[in-house]
Amino acid sequence: STEANDTVLKNLSEDIVKIQSKKTIKDVTLGLDQFGLGSHTSSISFTVSDGKKYSFLLGEKSPDKASSYLKKDNDPAIYLVETNLSDFKEKDLAEFREKLVFNKLKKDDIISFTLQNEHGKFNASFDQDKKRWMLKEPVSHGLGEGVDTLLDAVINLRNQSFITEKATPTDIT
Repeated sequence: STEANDTVLKNLSEDIVKIQSKKTIKDVTLGLDQFGLGSHTSSISFTVSDGKKYSFLLGEKSPDKASSYLKKDNDPAIYLVETNLSDFKEKDLAEFREKLVFNKLKKDDIISFTLQNEHGKFNASFDQDKKRWMLKEPVSHGLGEGVDTLLDAVINLRNQSFITEKATPTDIT
């Protein structure tokens, strides 16, 4: 399993909770396709704490682009709702994955680091007494704000894309 992007899912769940119907369309004799609720429709299903399950289809935006069409399971009506959920339809499913390379890492948790390349080695640690970063190798010396910039960059490293592999029969058994 893969960790989910908490921010994306939090925004999605907040949008679901905020759904309000502006209009109910009961006559759908021309079919669901006119509302973007045909065969290639996005759907959302969820379960609440009491175990009750809900699901709905998310259609196209209305002509004025201010609302979207929505159809609940087991309900023949179509609802015109104010929601940002139509943005969900545009998302690649990889956008729901956590992209932070070090998603549990906090800058204050880092107490030392080493940078090494073909030119040498740079070793630093945080001196609790002095409340500042100190260079330990190659020489002992206090470091400036550049360390914070470096550490911010490290803890905010993000995947640009994910390489997925198809499961082989040995992976499944």
